[in-house]
Amino acid sequence: MYNCSIFKGALYVYLFKMRHLIAFVPLALYLLLFFAPTINAAPNTLRLAELSGELLHYDIKWSGMSAGEATMKVSTEGRNLRFTTTAKTGSKVSWLYPLDIRYESVINGKNFSAISYLKKGKEGYGDPHERLVLFDHDEGVTRYIKDGKLRKTIEVSSFAYDPISVIYAIRVMEIPEVGGVIPIEVSDGKKMASGTVTVAGRERIKVPAGEFDAVRVTPRMDGVKGLFGDGSSMSVWLAEDDDRRILKIETSVAVGAFVAVLAKVIDPEENPLDLQSASGAAVE
Repeated sequence: MYNCSIFKGALYVYLFKMRHLIAFVPLALYLLLFFAPTINAAPNTLRLAELSGELLHYDIKWSGMSAGEATMKVSTEGRNLRFTTTAKTGSKVSWLYPLDIRYESVINGKNFSAISYLKKGKEGYGDPHERLVLFDHDEGVTRYIKDGKLRKTIEVSSFAYDPISVIYAIRVMEIPEVGGVIPIEVSDGKKMASGTVTVAGRERIKVPAGEFDAVRVTPRMDGVKGLFGDGSSMSVWLAEDDDRRILKIETSVAVGAFVAVLAKVIDPEENPLDLQSASGAAVE
């Protein structure tokens, strides 16, 4: 009984630290919170608009055990693009660390500039919460709003992405040859993070959704501890085709490994982006 209690306590602490990975792609995939190349060329938003209606399902495992599931969806709303990611722990993990959360990113369809970033839901046994980040490109700042109250304002560069839109930006940008390095810059409203994404290799991999030629990249962040610091590693596999979908994410730390794999794909539908729309504000 004593050993069982120690194990449960250690597992809870681990899952708490790994909650961003369980949430998968954005903060689980905090991964691509590290994918924003600081370059002048804007992503191809018309290409992204072609993905409208795309819905990706991911399975998440911890050391071989089912830990949860996540989805990523693209939709067009007038001149804006909306990216929605959801994450939820499975029954084998939720009793220990319940997670049911939603992320929404809205960008301007003309220049891919971030408009807003929303994180809403429940993490652990606390009350549900809401975090909203508003990007003000005229003033060069973001405003971080927590549960309806303005908490922080920080300066950001004109090329800063939020943790969700950056995932899609990389899907329509040219990836360097093996050994190439991409500088990255992202804001979650609380701080700016910079680092690098290195192209580590090209290989063929198999996931539940199929078998693909893929490019493997490894993100590293300056001044970030834990998942991206010493003693930890993360790899991301992207399909080497026109869609450039995220196929697999794997992270290893001292107490185990998390793996997220693409399980199911619902293809895009015809829903053109209206670049002539007058409104550039976030769509409610």
